[in-house]
Amino acid sequence: MKLEKIRAAIVIQYDYHDFKAITTNLGGNPAYTGALLNAKYQNIFEVEKLLKEGDLVYLAEKLYPKQYQRHEYIIYHAKDYRNYLQPRTTCSLYRDVIAMSKGRPVEIDKISAEKYRTLYELANERQVRCLYVYNVAESRWYTYRKVSKYKVEKQNVDYTRYILNLLYSKEIRNFTKDNKEWLKEHGMDIYY
Repeated sequence: MKLEKIRAAIVIQYDYHDFKAITTNLGGNPAYTGALLNAKYQNIFEVEKLLKEGDLVYLAEKLYPKQYQRHEYIIYHAKDYRNYLQPRTTCSLYRDVIAMSKGRPVEIDKISAEKYRTLYELANERQVRCLYVYNVAESRWYTYRKVSKYKVEKQNVDYTRYILNLLYSKEIRNFTKDNKEWLKEHGMDIYY
């Protein structure tokens, strides 16, 4: 699946003014990232593991690559790169991307999840269009969209059809009973 260049924030909301966030650079639209978060990252432990990875190139069904198999994206120049990424596996900017300069790897500084007091502050500072907020108190995802420099608006998105699209396109292969039960509790019945 070819991912659009839409930056999005993946956020944990601990309290009213306590947000912790990372960004994803590709596929940040609700049909992809929003659907994956709702389908596969459904509890605080999974979301915190995701945020520990730091900023992402893109999100996928699996957070970690298989051991002893190559999973890296090597950039030689702006248009010259080698892709050795495992299918359906998240690409972390700091774990998986290697930038080369004059034949040597250049270290990319890891930016772990950062704290913010408001969503519009986060949207402006991180230059994101969509925000996916996991509310700890309610154990559920909310979707927001940046509408202006000072306003972030909550969106009502029915993720059922987007999740089904990911299932049919094989972007999601392992769908557990727990995943289905969580979705059903949150008003998304998946018959697959």
